[in-house]
Amino acid sequence: MNPGIRSIAAFTRGYFGFLEQQGVRSAVLHGGEDGFERKLSDVDLVVDSAGYKRIGHLTRKYCESSGWLLCQILQHETTASYLVCCDSSDPGQAVALDVCSDYQRNGTAFLTADQLLENRVRLTWGGFGLKPDTELMYRFAKSAAKGKDPKASHEEFSNYPESAKAGCAHWLADRFGISINDWTEEQVATSLAALQSRCRHRPPLSQPRSLKRVVSRMCQPTGMVVVTGAERFKSTAVELQPIFDGLFFRRYREVSSWHATLANDLLISTLIVVPHLPFPWRNLIPGSAQFHVSGSGSQDPISVALAARLAVRCARWHP
Repeated sequence: MNPGIRSIAAFTRGYFGFLEQQGVRSAVLHGGEDGFERKLSDVDLVVDSAGYKRIGHLTRKYCESSGWLLCQILQHETTASYLVCCDSSDPGQAVALDVCSDYQRNGTAFLTADQLLENRVRLTWGGFGLKPDTELMYRFAKSAAKGKDPKASHEEFSNYPESAKAGCAHWLADRFGISINDWTEEQVATSLAALQSRCRHRPPLSQPRSLKRVVSRMCQPTGMVVVTGAERFKSTAVELQPIFDGLFFRRYREVSSWHATLANDLLISTLIVVPHLPFPWRNLIPGSAQFHVSGSGSQDPISVALAARLAVRCARWHP
């Protein structure tokens, strides 16, 4: 087995154990039976509501005890956050912990944390998973919320026992008034479309929690501008892209010169590598969203120095 995969697997298993030690109930939302001994980029998990309120602090505490760094916290729902962690000496060894309490999408609550964690099942490596009918409810809701292909979803759902399908059907009828009986591909497609219609639109920004999340993102952009200088532009991009593109940041951009439209990319968590940052943008963009290679003051590889900078920023924003 690849040593890096083993390291990530051990870190992830330990995280669930740590949460339990801290009095936080948790469970893998799907999969996890293999103890994460595979190629791993992200893990979906649920924690109880009280634990979610402390999840940034707890995750950082666990990282510090493991020689890892908490580099990003991206809140994508009012009850869900995407936490990116990496080995402090090798940012290429990283995992994203996609943590929720209540499972919701665009303001539509599908399952509460208590419902998800009810009668959770102990896994062989010591953590917990969901009981089969609850896992199917979650996967059904997720498939609808993300508009997944009905045929592929039908194939996934067919692996669940009849008892789990019965429990999911009861939940759909009782909670949403959606009827599904024989679980044919046609019925699954119809039911997914009906459920998707419940969460098609984001809630208006006038709602306090939604407004708070947007304002927070504007005041604390989760993107980063890496300013390299002309001589180190290409070599820096070659080093950073395979490590940070797609996990630490939602997008990656490599541009030969700065232009005003890139400012919006910082709000949607983009890593932008550019030779120079002209005036007045050097003053307009928050210092926390700028990393100047020539002035980093670190003898470490640029990727290690950038990960450390992200961890410092994350700790300041989420103490």
